[in-house]
Amino acid sequence: MINKSSDIFIPKGNISDRIIEEIMQRIIRGELKPGDKLLTEMEFCEQLGVSRNVVREAIKALVSLGVVEIRRGEGTFIVNEYTQKLINPIIYGIILTKQNMHDLLEMNICMMHEILKLSKSRMTKEDLANMETRYDALEHSVYAPEADVDEMTAQSTQFYKALVRVTKNPAFIQVYDAILDILTAARRKGFEYVVNAHYRDEWMENYKLIMKYLRGEPLRASEICDSIFTKWDECLS
Repeated sequence: MINKSSDIFIPKGNISDRIIEEIMQRIIRGELKPGDKLLTEMEFCEQLGVSRNVVREAIKALVSLGVVEIRRGEGTFIVNEYTQKLINPIIYGIILTKQNMHDLLEMNICMMHEILKLSKSRMTKEDLANMETRYDALEHSVYAPEADVDEMTAQSTQFYKALVRVTKNPAFIQVYDAILDILTAARRKGFEYVVNAHYRDEWMENYKLIMKYLRGEPLRASEICDSIFTKWDECLS
């Protein structure tokens, strides 16, 4: 807990923003850890010489960011685990900067490289069985007599979401899920190309390579990612 004897250095800028920045820096430095209790509003006011409204504004912002939580009757605490709120500001930043799709695909492929390596090292028999099921569902949608681009996109999303969960890494899961959501329109466009250009076999080759890699065949994650990026680049060009 931050106690009254702690000196809080508040840098220049908006007062509530400065309080937020100081608390964030203390977390980064390890001075505040998950589960630690913060000062009360009155204690912040006394120590910083600011109004209660300023302190409330800062705490409200930290709650919105998912950094702290208010436990009724107990106080305000640093959160104990990852939440989607912690990831959302990063995702909103990516959306608002309007990065071109090529940049987002590059980031996606870089993450996929590590996801593949982690998944292979942590995969259980149950995980592999689930990936086989997801692959079969995707293959069925791609080769269905009547092409349904939305169904293809949805099955592809489920395939990749299942894959990232094999990493057992909460940060990877939340960030990659968000990236998949951002890329939904682009991925749908990719499947439209697959249907219109009769590109099904070539497109499914990427998924086959992933499954071969997960089954233990002698493939490198880098060559799979190169293949994925090349095909995406062709579809969206």
